[in-house]
Amino acid sequence: MTRLRFEWDDAKALSNKRKHGISFALATRVFLDPDVLTKLDRITDY
Repeated sequence: MTRLRFEWDDAKALSNKRKHGISFALATRVFLDPDVLTKLDRITDY
């Protein structure tokens, strides 16, 4: 099994937490959610 590893710049992490109210550490949990639902985006013209 592949283990995900996340890293980020501390200043950017602090800025993101202040701006969005969520830490990068908490946000990464979405990638580990066993109940995640994904859908392929077939739109190519944005």
